[in-house]
Amino acid sequence: MIEAAEIAEGFKMTEIGQLPEDWEVHKLVQLFETQQGKAFSPKHRKGISPFPFLRTSNVYWGRIDLTNLDYMDFTTEEVKKMALRIDDLLVCEGGDIGRTAIWEGQIEKCCFQNHLHWCAENCEIMYANSFYT
Repeated sequence: MIEAAEIAEGFKMTEIGQLPEDWEVHKLVQLFETQQGKAFSPKHRKGISPFPFLRTSNVYWGRIDLTNLDYMDFTTEEVKKMALRIDDLLVCEGGDIGRTAIWEGQIEKCCFQNHLHWCAENCEIMYANSFYT
């Protein structure tokens, strides 16, 4: 445990360690609405409503690679829930766990697979550069 005398000037101790005095600690669910994507299965490969979707292999640190895009059948309701919007944050569950990138609207009506977690800003305590520079 860090003693009070060891806390640097201009910093404070929080539940996650020392932080600058003017920073706040929030849980992800306080800042974002979250949603896990659709599980991929062979029966969804073909269908009446195929849409492009992102997998963890499309999401890199700070960027999204659309070179190897796949398609899957999504219902109208699923598209409403899982179509990406500009500034959505995508977080990888597998591979390089926690890898994140911001969706910039590179293509229309793109959805996401269940190994990605979608996070959309949901409150006024979020700031434009809180998670990326």
